[in-house]
Amino acid sequence: MSNHENIDELTSTDRIIIEHDCAKLVNRFHHLFNEDLSLVADSNIFTNDATLNLGWCQVGPGPDAMRAPLSARATELREEGRIVMNAITNIIVDVIDANYARGISTDTEWRQIDERKEPALSPPVPLPTYLGYWTDEFRREDGQWKFARRSVRFTFDQQRWADSTRANYPDELVTSHEDWLAQ
Repeated sequence: MSNHENIDELTSTDRIIIEHDCAKLVNRFHHLFNEDLSLVADSNIFTNDATLNLGWCQVGPGPDAMRAPLSARATELREEGRIVMNAITNIIVDVIDANYARGISTDTEWRQIDERKEPALSPPVPLPTYLGYWTDEFRREDGQWKFARRSVRFTFDQQRWADSTRANYPDELVTSHEDWLAQ
């Protein structure tokens, strides 16, 4: 038996509220991540013992241990003129009990270096940097839903797409943006 409270004690409304709060947390994370990675650790969205696996590094436990590496990475991205944009979709939250839930979501990320250092991708928009999914464990702490564990897995990334450049496509499949608009 688990330590979790009996899920049967939750009403449908309780479950819907938990699902909504956790999905909102996923969206808040990505909004902050897109705005400035250094904001993530200071946003009160992680439990005191949370871990965050970003694929290129794992940080934690807890927001205090996350702060320095995330701030350093945010500074590096800004100095390089990197623009990062994540689009999160297909958020599914499974309620375990009144204080625990698990989730999964799909992530598409674009990155581009822009010498103008403006917060927008300049055309043409590049291929996504990766497509992947996040697995989450949520826990209610101090009356708020927070991430206890968050981890990304890359399903497709630029390394794997390196051999799928325009030069490798048959000519009959390659269409310029202008030609496509004219169709």
